[in-house]
Amino acid sequence: GVAGIDALLFGRLVGAARLLRLSVSPSLVCGVAPIAARAPLLVRGDLPAGERRQVTTDLVHAIETEARTHGRTVCVRGVRREPSAIAGVLAERGYLRSAELPAACLELNPDWHSFDDYRRELKKTHENTEKGIRREMNRGRRAGLVIERLAPPLTCSGRLHALLTSHYLRLNGRPFPYGPGFLDQLTSRLGDRALIYAARIGEELVGVLVAVQDDEDVAIPMIGIDDDAGRKGAAYFNLGYNRPIADAIASGRRRLYLGTLVYDLKGRRGAVRVDSDFHLRVWSSTHAIALRAVLGLRDERVARMSAALSRSEMAHT
Repeated sequence: GVAGIDALLFGRLVGAARLLRLSVSPSLVCGVAPIAARAPLLVRGDLPAGERRQVTTDLVHAIETEARTHGRTVCVRGVRREPSAIAGVLAERGYLRSAELPAACLELNPDWHSFDDYRRELKKTHENTEKGIRREMNRGRRAGLVIERLAPPLTCSGRLHALLTSHYLRLNGRPFPYGPGFLDQLTSRLGDRALIYAARIGEELVGVLVAVQDDEDVAIPMIGIDDDAGRKGAAYFNLGYNRPIADAIASGRRRLYLGTLVYDLKGRRGAVRVDSDFHLRVWSSTHAIALRAVLGLRDERVARMSAALSRSEMAHT
């Protein structure tokens, strides 16, 4: 039960487990990481602190009971690194903790009313990046790049799914985890909370962006780009950053979550890091000892991978 641990360290853990004659059981996973926009457990905000903690304790106990019944460990993802009821309850119950890859979050100033306002502010700290955005937009115009928000039913969902699949496979080395009907189900179940953007050059679809939103936040968990066809129109940058930033500002949202990785690029565009952890509950002390060593190595690796976002918060480019 080590959801979220990268393949290399997981392989080491499996090897150690075999030597110690331990089994690695499946996990019951709770949480929405790596979006990092919401807590893994939702409790009414108007409850007094004592009641909130009791409800949280009861929910965690129910999750643990379900997990033990089916022989699973528990993994709670996306717990913000700040004092909270859920963090306190998990610590009290002996959960192991390890860092998630931090999410990059662009805080949208209420005084911004347009994409131009954002660019003017960005120019003060990242002048070269602001110039780069102008070049990206000009490249898109010259190439005839058109970005549109799609309304259901999605008549081109097959091509969009293929773009997500090829992009995911190229970056992660494994297939996209959701089937061909994923986008149709997403828009059907979430309605206006789901945002599907398509990028075209002429009649050719060259990119797709999947986002979800509420009244304050927008989160972008998925993008698919045809690198060859989209390069001349800077499709990745216009679809993945410029258009959703512009739309989030225009709609009055306060935060745009840009996902994990590519931290240097996101930092130069004004994003800051949001740190969170995942917590593991295992059912034997031997498992816990083996995991603590591996999770320590994993934390060091995550720190190295995400250091660029911290540096970019202060760097002027």
